[in-house]
Order: sequence, then structure tokens, then C-alpha cells
Amino acid sequence: MTTSAMAEIRLPAPDPFNFKTPDDWPRWSKRFKQFWAASGLEKDPEEKQTNTLLYCMEEEADVVLDSTNISVGDKKVYVTVLQKFNEFFQV
Repeated sequence: MTTSAMAEIRLPAPDPFNFKTPDDWPRWSKRFKQFWAASGLEKDPEEKQTNTLLYCMEEEADVVLDSTNISVGDKKVYVTVLQKFNEFFQV
């Protein structure tokens, strides 16, 4: 397979995170990190990375993230947002 053909592969996003089973966070976040790296998302602007994470987690992610009192600027920083979820889920 050529490099250009590999670049055109579209990976499905992971299933949405189920907030009713918070103990699944480590497994789900690991799966998202695999998607993040394999899809090339890691090369995109951070705000897109963060929005993709929140979109994949679905609406409750915004509620949880807002409960952490994260600043508007930090909401655009992928690593910071991921850390806030790790803290929330006590990982």
C-alpha cells in the first residue's frame, strides 16, 4: 500500500463514552488515543483534536468538562482537556 493510499484510510471513531460506567474511562481513553494517532488527528490543530475528543464522548462530556472549571483557553488544549477528564475519573 502506498503512503498516499494509507493517508486516505478513514478510521471509524470509537464508540461514545458511556458515562454510566466511569470505570471504563482508562480503556476508552486508550482506544481514543489509538484513534488519535492512527487517524493523523495528532497532526491537526489542538482545538480540532479537543473538539473531536468531546464529539466522540458526546454531550455529557461538555457538562463534565465545565464542572472542572477549566478556562476557555485551556478548553482548546488537547492535553489539558484529557488531563481534566483523567482527574475527574480519578485515573
